[in-house]
Amino acid sequence: MTRPLIAALLLGVALAPASPARAAEGVRELSHACALAGCLPNDAPGYPITIDVPGSYVLTSDLTPPAATDGIVLAASDVSLDFRGHWLRGPYTCGFVGCSPGTGRGIARASAAAGLRSAVRDGGISGFGDDGVELGSSSRVEGMTLHRLGGDGIVLLGALSFAAENTVNSIGGTALVLAGSALYRENTIAVLGPSVSGGRPSGPNSCNDGRCGASGRKLFYLSPATANGAGADAQCASGFHVAALSELDRPGSLEYDTDRGHTLADSGEGPPALPGWVSRPGLDCSGWSSSASNVGGGFATPGYGEIPYVGILCTGVTRLIGWDPSGATCNNVQRTWCVQD
Repeated sequence: MTRPLIAALLLGVALAPASPARAAEGVRELSHACALAGCLPNDAPGYPITIDVPGSYVLTSDLTPPAATDGIVLAASDVSLDFRGHWLRGPYTCGFVGCSPGTGRGIARASAAAGLRSAVRDGGISGFGDDGVELGSSSRVEGMTLHRLGGDGIVLLGALSFAAENTVNSIGGTALVLAGSALYRENTIAVLGPSVSGGRPSGPNSCNDGRCGASGRKLFYLSPATANGAGADAQCASGFHVAALSELDRPGSLEYDTDRGHTLADSGEGPPALPGWVSRPGLDCSGWSSSASNVGGGFATPGYGEIPYVGILCTGVTRLIGWDPSGATCNNVQRTWCVQD
């Protein structure tokens, strides 16, 4: 083989274009250009981009799907999606009085078996009539900005999931919709609807409705409405349950939810000194299903007090909060003490 021919072959190899969905070894690229042609072997041309192979993916440009169309659909689990500062932008806009529900999701799952153990990070999603991003159990959403959505912001439907350092505003639904055991921290939320449904704060958050656990402690509250024993658990919002007395007896680990809970003029930031249903061994109105006068349920009232103490170097008083437990028949009507899952 002549030297000119060898040189020509080497030059052709050097200039040959890489696969449109392949970046570094083991990482696939996603862009608006490849979306129009099909980014992956089983991805049809046009939006949505369908990811059906586990692995790592990065955005190399903004993605701009048309109206009423999903942006990315996960048909596999164990997917890591790094936006690298890019945006997934649909054309949906909010009205003057808010964001009405529509169609088209930012990142969706093809089925309940997809989007598990997955991660989305470091970018933005806006302009969709439905939810921003939905993932399953053991998944993470971190460092994302979501706005101009007709549905919910971040939806993590399975256990052991995590949402951190996200910003959510100008959406029609709930900012964070989380399974009971999901954790969230350092999120900034400003929405017209609820900031958080479910989950548990593992660190401070900032939200305009006060529901997101700014201190990182679990929230608890006394329900504003009353019910007999058969309806006690229905007084607790999604992501909350009827408190066990043992849960309430650890005030340092709890933060009173003044937004959801009943308050009195003199109760300040703490719980009001009023009785409410609680779960106690053998006293739960048959699993909160009975309103009978011959079945028992537990209830408790918080108590405040100050006791003097004398130390070697100082004297003073200690402010205490304790709980006065009692019981009642299940035909009684009471408020309910609720604590975050």
